[in-house]
Amino acid sequence: MGPRHTPERSPHPALALVLGLLLALGLAGVARAQDEVTIRGQVGQTLGFFLTEGSRLNGDEITWGPGQVSLNRTHYQLQFERRFGWEAAGHISLKGYWDAGVAGLEALKGVANGDSSTLLELDQAYVDLYSDLTDFRIGRQRIAWGTADGFNPTSYFSPLTLDLTRGLEGLVQPVTAIRTSTYFNVGTLSVVIVPAFEPSEWERVLQDETGLSVTAENVKDYENPGEIGLQFDTFYRGTSLYLSYFNGYEDQPVVWGDEANLHGAWRREQKVGLAAATAWRGFTLWGEGTYTFPGRVEGLDEQRAGQIWGPTKPYPTAVLGVDYLFPRGIRAELQYIYNGRGSLLKIFNESDVPAGQYLMGLASIPLTDDQTLELLALDSLRDDSRVLVPTYRYQLTPTTQASLSLILVDGGPASEVGQKHLSDLDQLTLAVTVRF
Repeated sequence: MGPRHTPERSPHPALALVLGLLLALGLAGVARAQDEVTIRGQVGQTLGFFLTEGSRLNGDEITWGPGQVSLNRTHYQLQFERRFGWEAAGHISLKGYWDAGVAGLEALKGVANGDSSTLLELDQAYVDLYSDLTDFRIGRQRIAWGTADGFNPTSYFSPLTLDLTRGLEGLVQPVTAIRTSTYFNVGTLSVVIVPAFEPSEWERVLQDETGLSVTAENVKDYENPGEIGLQFDTFYRGTSLYLSYFNGYEDQPVVWGDEANLHGAWRREQKVGLAAATAWRGFTLWGEGTYTFPGRVEGLDEQRAGQIWGPTKPYPTAVLGVDYLFPRGIRAELQYIYNGRGSLLKIFNESDVPAGQYLMGLASIPLTDDQTLELLALDSLRDDSRVLVPTYRYQLTPTTQASLSLILVDGGPASEVGQKHLSDLDQLTLAVTVRF
């Protein structure tokens, strides 16, 4: 899981249109046997119910009680894939969701992502080109780097987000990019170029977390919109190693000043990262970390009075993890997370906030061939707060799965979950998903 609340990014229109035309022309042609179009998809329904009483001020006061519907969401996705001989392939996917009742969802403002309903939007649209030395992927795509499970400091282009309405999970957001992978005898060099930085919707989050608001007119815009990332991976004596570098923008602007005079600026940052994974006597071990250098901003460096929401000094972020597969398919995993930027549950951390430290555990226990019991736990070592998500899954048919989950949040008013007002959002969710 991760700290960054990033709404769905809108695709670059020109590139998306070009890709759509390319694929449309390809699909309209006469396909050979190996070039047939593959269509996949899924549709599902999720119902959520509050387990406790609570209230929020969201313009008007919103109150709820045990048993009240917190979420009634229908979600769907459709994917089209086709190979063009051995030299190229294309992919287009669409997704959307509709919320029949959003009172509970709106009460989670600042935690849930995006609008209450996004009926249909472009998810991914890219073309793969293959050669002996270098492969290319061009278009809107998901880019996931790193070795850890869920929280990946070196996955610079795939921010993670916390969404209690979908359970605690990392939602990898697509970006419009050009990605190359060049193969050498000693390893692989990957290069990612994002031509145009896509800013997140940060104003609502700032007001929700700090009670302050700053208009976009008072935020200094970015100049060069491009971002770039490099990763070199190799395999040495049973260990996978990944060295990486990123030069781009933070997911939200840095904000400083006081209530009467707030300023902000989009700020470039540079990151260097190292990740590794290996196996030892049945255990899988991994670790990754980054060191981030925030860019300088005129006016911020001279700030002496008031507060600053955002890091002002270089900071580290790291995760160490281990998992083990026991007899009967029982799997257990434990990760230690160090977030030098501050709390994982907040976007706008104060500049002098202590680093966040957490333990995250995962367990999966097969009950039968069709039934599985899972547990996700996140415990803050900085204060006495935690989140537990037990889930029961039942595979009704090879393509249909039902799940029943509890979202249990525990922490005092001064804890991280207390400051985010999450302690009264305990929920039960029931979901059914059909894949085809």
